Amino acid sequence: MLKFQLITYKVKMEMLIMVVVEPRDSFSLALSESKFYNRLSEISSKNHAVTQLLSLVEESCLDAYQRTKSIIKYMKEYTLHDGDHLFNVLRLMEILVPEELFLKLTPLELALFILSAFYHDIGMAPDENDVLIWVGAIDEKELKPEQLKLKKDYVRFCAAKPSLHQKINYLKSIGKDAQSQVLEGYRLSEWIRTTHATRAAQVVRAMTDKLVYKDTNFAEVLAIICQSHNENNIYILQKQEVLNTCLLVGSDEFVNCAYIAIILRLADVLDFDAKRAPKVLFEHLGVRDPISLQEWKKHRAIEAWVINKHKILFSASCTHPAIEKSIRDFCTYIEQELNTCNKVLEKLTYLSGMEERKRLYHVNAANNVDTSQIRPAYRDGKPLYDYEDITFSLNQYKIIELLMGTNLYGNSMYALRELIQNAVDTCRLRIVKQRHWQVPYSPLITVKFYKENGVDVLEIEDNGMGMDKDILIKYFSQVGTSYYRSFEFLEDMAELSEEFSPISKFGIGFLSSFMIADSVEIKTNRLYKAYKSADNGMLISIQEATGFFHIKNIELDQPGTHVKMILKENHPLGNTNDIEESSTLLNSIRGIVRHLDIPILIETDNFRVELQPTDFDVEFGVGQIENILTFDFYLNGEFDGLNGLVKCIFLSDGENIVNYVEQPVQQFTSNGSDLTYKSKLVLQPGAIIQETEFIENTNRALVKNFGYLTMEGISIAGDILSKIQLPFPIHFDIELTKDMTVNLTASRNEIILDEKWYHLIESISHVLAKRLVERLDSNEKIIMLVEALKGVAESERIINNIREQLEIKVIDEARKLFN
Repeated sequence: MLKFQLITYKVKMEMLIMVVVEPRDSFSLALSESKFYNRLSEISSKNHAVTQLLSLVEESCLDAYQRTKSIIKYMKEYTLHDGDHLFNVLRLMEILVPEELFLKLTPLELALFILSAFYHDIGMAPDENDVLIWVGAIDEKELKPEQLKLKKDYVRFCAAKPSLHQKINYLKSIGKDAQSQVLEGYRLSEWIRTTHATRAAQVVRAMTDKLVYKDTNFAEVLAIICQSHNENNIYILQKQEVLNTCLLVGSDEFVNCAYIAIILRLADVLDFDAKRAPKVLFEHLGVRDPISLQEWKKHRAIEAWVINKHKILFSASCTHPAIEKSIRDFCTYIEQELNTCNKVLEKLTYLSGMEERKRLYHVNAANNVDTSQIRPAYRDGKPLYDYEDITFSLNQYKIIELLMGTNLYGNSMYALRELIQNAVDTCRLRIVKQRHWQVPYSPLITVKFYKENGVDVLEIEDNGMGMDKDILIKYFSQVGTSYYRSFEFLEDMAELSEEFSPISKFGIGFLSSFMIADSVEIKTNRLYKAYKSADNGMLISIQEATGFFHIKNIELDQPGTHVKMILKENHPLGNTNDIEESSTLLNSIRGIVRHLDIPILIETDNFRVELQPTDFDVEFGVGQIENILTFDFYLNGEFDGLNGLVKCIFLSDGENIVNYVEQPVQQFTSNGSDLTYKSKLVLQPGAIIQETEFIENTNRALVKNFGYLTMEGISIAGDILSKIQLPFPIHFDIELTKDMTVNLTASRNEIILDEKWYHLIESISHVLAKRLVERLDSNEKIIMLVEALKGVAESERIINNIREQLEIKVIDEARKLFN
């Protein structure tokens, strides 16, 4: 495990945060130029409740404005945002709201527009004490549990960026402290940027008592609006219970909360502020290039822009091609956001009889961005550079050849796994849909392996959702385009009451079937509603050599997908007449679907078997080794999505857990010479080693990490054992679902060591620490365990967790004593 030395500051440190307070008059003057504010002020002259609302808006926005003047001083070249951004967003919101709607906006709608403009980014200015906790400037012993969690979250974020950590250490090692501090500051600012919307919502919720209009408390509405600008577009649809399109707040007075969230999102995107500086540009300009980020700020500024319902045009004069490229790319992103937000607007639901409101609440902006005036700057009558948007392109046939071969997966047997997990995904999606429709459904995957005309054939059939021609053309046939990442899928899921997390993510898995097959035939029919499928099914024939699709309509009674593969002569699935006990196909599928919740029926020329989920098992052969002490712990019940069984393996001297045991010395006589045999058992990360001194000194592992890790029922291949960093060996059988899943490479053969992986390891460590404290019958034994682990590498995490659990145990015992 990488060990992270966070930035530490002495008592006489410079202040991390500098607050610039501007006079109230300048703020009031700027606010008085707002259309929304003036309209609210105009209405307030006739209504006491609106007068109170106006006063609340003025006071709250001034507070937010002053707070967002906070600057992370040691990151001054990368200013995350300033007060100007808030007024820019407010001005852009006013442009995006059509004029015919503006005069019909209700007082609370006007107030929410203004407040969301000022509070959506307030999380960019974190509490000074939180920053001190993140960077390790406050001793852990002084931290409360919730503050410890703050620090752990940041440490885990740092751990998920090992290459950046290595770069920082390298710069320090060669004496480039200034550059290393810039990157440390960048890492902190990335954390602040990534998590700022959640903090903004927390700030708003802390104002609950005062965010009241008439008898309506709108704190949660404002919190969700602020958070939504940094979430997936579909978040607004998913939160319609709070982001109501027809929220009643007074007599015939409604608020379209979802519309305000969409306008905030677009206004925030349309403002080119400094927080838009992309990571690659930061590293290119700030570390390896004489152009500093201060110059980036100065030269990347948009000189002029036009935004209305007919045109969006930006004019920019750029001093570096990387700047021009980033601005052009960002304009493409703006177009995508406009398109998606308009689709979300179309999907919003209104109260019966109020559908006419949908026509009023639209976006007053064109759908395309004109980039014709983004250009190089001139000096001495010549452009500073020649801009050509040339990037790497892909050779379609070579890429498909790569994905169809073993170069990506390494082992052709993984084709079987990819096909099964595709079937699992579509069955699970149908489970969620049928629950929503309140219609019974029994998922089933059938695998058939037989000979036909002297050739081996493999069939995999599911009764899941199936495909129609639209999905076939837009997703299945488009390499690297996954339906499960599409807007259509996310839009569809937003209407359901439960979440669905697909295994497939990259849109390349099906091509792996050509590692084992010469040709593939697919029969499929799409399920649309509870009792409605497509009018016709499809028969799709694909030849490996050409990748050409031959499609014809057929009659299919039931939805689902049936894949028939004519196998290559050298396929790895064994023989169709293998007996059950030695069937390569059966044993492979058992390894793939260790804890799958969907039955799989396997039929070959010789047997018929239905597989069901297996029990968790960690009996992998520790045996009766002297001085070995084991504890079996279930992980269930602590973290949603983390289940399974873990056997923790320690050394014991007969009374306590220790980190080494000297074994009895043995004396031998050989050829008249006296020989001494000495051995010692040593606890190491992931192993117990026997060190021997005899004729030759040797080390051998008596026990090592071993086990299975499955995710959503499908086993994860690759080198898992070396990545589980605990100061003692474990045997494990762990199943991950929901938020505990980890990210895998495209081949699913390797775990990506990012924040999700480190969160999993931290969670496992937490549960094991809790179970150990519960199992050991005295505080003295727990302390002895900690002392033993101190002498072993990779022990810091679990020792801290054990200490936390021991403190909780002691407090609970004290409470019971006094009660």
